[in-house]
Amino acid sequence: MFRVRIRTFKKPCHLHKVDRLNEKLLLVHDGEDERAPIDPFESLADATDKRDYTKETLCSLN
Repeated sequence: MFRVRIRTFKKPCHLHKVDRLNEKLLLVHDGEDERAPIDPFESLADATDKRDYTKETLCSLN
């Protein structure tokens, strides 16, 4: 018999440690990339905005 352990997160994984950032951050996303959805990019950008964290963003949406 196999046991499968499923972990669920209340927040997306990339947001767990935003408060611990201590270096400059560059967020880059190609808006047309079908393999990487834009939602994580936007949620991380919003999370850093709420904390007044210094960052640069580059996103191409055509």
